[in-house]
Amino acid sequence: MPLDARLPLAALFVACTACNGAPPAPASPPPAVPIATAMALAEPPAPSAEAPASSVPPPAEPPPYPEAWIREAETTNQSLSCLEVIYKQGCSSTRVGSVTVAVTLAPDGKVMRLDQVDNTVENEPEVVWRCLVRKLPMWKLHAPEGTSPTFRLTLHFHDKC
Repeated sequence: MPLDARLPLAALFVACTACNGAPPAPASPPPAVPIATAMALAEPPAPSAEAPASSVPPPAEPPPYPEAWIREAETTNQSLSCLEVIYKQGCSSTRVGSVTVAVTLAPDGKVMRLDQVDNTVENEPEVVWRCLVRKLPMWKLHAPEGTSPTFRLTLHFHDKC
């Protein structure tokens, strides 16, 4: 008999002598399990409707509000874009530049919030901003169904004199 085959017997002998020479008790057979229960145990558990919070992936970010809808809104709502404030005293004094606004829409497409991001208007930029705060909520926009309700809108004020 090879040496490595005798090693487990030696370990068994040491274990038996450690329990005062009594041989180890024979292993009892596993308890009987009904066939249906045994089959259920053999099948992997069905996924539960509520997964643990740690395994739930974070919600995906919605796609951005479409540029085409923003361009359409600019065209449709041009009369509400405060272009009338460009000229202060005819062509002698003008307010030119651009204003970038973060627009947040309600689920129905109405303007819910405006945040000024950038205002490069020369000559009284606050006048242009106050006008935009008053008129942008009147814009007609697509409801943000399936898209982000927030987008940036840049309005350009050019001198045409």
